[in-house]
Amino acid sequence: MRNTGTALTVITLVGILGFSGLAYAQTSVKLTEEEVKMIEQHREKKEDMKARMQEELGLTEEQIQKLEDHRNGHRDQIKEYRETMKNLREEFKTETEKDVIDAARIQSVHAQMKVLDNKMADHRLEGILQLREILTPEQFKQFHRKNEEKRGGRDLMREHRADRKGHRVDQRGSEDMPPPPFLSE
Repeated sequence: MRNTGTALTVITLVGILGFSGLAYAQTSVKLTEEEVKMIEQHREKKEDMKARMQEELGLTEEQIQKLEDHRNGHRDQIKEYRETMKNLREEFKTETEKDVIDAARIQSVHAQMKVLDNKMADHRLEGILQLREILTPEQFKQFHRKNEEKRGGRDLMREHRADRKGHRVDQRGSEDMPPPPFLSE
C-alpha cells in the first residue's frame, strides 16, 4: 500500500514538473502571430525609411556601406555605455539609500558616472565628425534636417507619454528619471 502511494506521488510530481516545463518552454520561445507580424512591420518600415533617406540624400553605394559600418560600430558602443550607466545609477541609488552610507563609495560611483557621461559626449561628437567625413556638406545638412524633424516627433511623443503618466521630461528627453546628480551640480 505504501509503495503504491509513493509511486502515485512520484508519477504525479513527474507529470506536473514535465507539464510545467513544457508550458514554460512553449511560452518562453514562441511569439504570438500578432507579435511576429508587428516585428515584421517594424522591420519593413525601418527598411522603407532607410531606402527613402538614401534616395533623398543621393547616397552612393560606398557611402551606404560606410554609413552602415559606422552605425553598427557606433550602436554597439552606445549600448555598452548605456548599460554601464544604468548599472552605475542603480549602484548610486542603492548606496545613497542605505541606512549607513559610505560617502567615499558614493563619491567614487559619482565620479565614474561623470567620466562615463563625458565619454558618451565624446563618442557622440566622434560620430558626428565621422558622418561629416562620409557625407558631402549638402548631404549632411539634409541628413541633419531630417533627423531634427524625426526627433521633433519623438519629443512630442515623449511629452505626451510623460504628461499621461504625470512625469516630467527633461531637455534630453529621458522621462521617469531625475537628472543624474552630476548634471545638477
